[in-house]
Amino acid sequence: MQQPELLINGNYYHISSRGINNCTLFRGTDNYEHFADLIEKYITPVAHVFAWVLMPDHFHFLVRIKEHIGYKYSKEDKIHDPLWFEQHKWEIVDLSACKAPDSVETILGSESDSQSVTTFEAPVNTNVESAISQFSSITTPIMNSHVTVNSADLAEKINILNDTDTINSSKIPKPHLHFSHLFNAYSKYINEHYGRHGSLFERPFKRKLINDETFLKEVVLYIHYNPVQHGHCKHPDEYSWSSYLNCISEKPAYILTDKVTDWFGNEAHYKTLHNTVPDIRSIENGLRIY
Repeated sequence: MQQPELLINGNYYHISSRGINNCTLFRGTDNYEHFADLIEKYITPVAHVFAWVLMPDHFHFLVRIKEHIGYKYSKEDKIHDPLWFEQHKWEIVDLSACKAPDSVETILGSESDSQSVTTFEAPVNTNVESAISQFSSITTPIMNSHVTVNSADLAEKINILNDTDTINSSKIPKPHLHFSHLFNAYSKYINEHYGRHGSLFERPFKRKLINDETFLKEVVLYIHYNPVQHGHCKHPDEYSWSSYLNCISEKPAYILTDKVTDWFGNEAHYKTLHNTVPDIRSIENGLRIY
């Protein structure tokens, strides 16, 4: 069995899944709305959502996995207030905004761009003595470039790295687990709501890396045209449960609508291309949807 692709930070992916044995996933408006709420809860903390469609028995997303993020709260917060923690545990913090340096080159500096300085990732969540010991193992190339290492300075800067308000209290999310949480939460909701039991989604969910700009736009068209392809409407603007209308609406949404229309040049061109039937077979081959 082929191993699923990893979800790597900074990459675009087409994500899809369907009901196990083609069972119905969404039976009514409440179901669609609940699933959309769960997307916002579990997926938007770790991914930018650019396009989506919810069909009665399957769905498609186009996402970009976020970079430089960490959980804002830790298990220590759960000890103090479990109920509050359950409501806030998915919140994230932007680690790129932290001023802490992240390598020896950043911490020590260099005399010129031409110097060769070995880069070593700065330790996080460790004590200063241990960190200095780790850095001492790479002093030879540093000394060869005549950079003076001051242990007091180094200790102070490593303490910055361990700032409990930035990195120390943050754990790096695993995006694929967020999708698992989404599916598990929705499965639990459906099973309780309709008195069923067992799995709801096919596993594992499908994911395909998108690294071509032209194909990225084709996937947007494919996702929005999915309801037409399956006979639910004659044009994407007639289907309520997709991001097509979000992309040309001024209403607040978790979809990055401005970015999507920019891919097509402008809103008018975005609409024009959606009036043309995309090459479904070619796109599905590219996405490995068989």
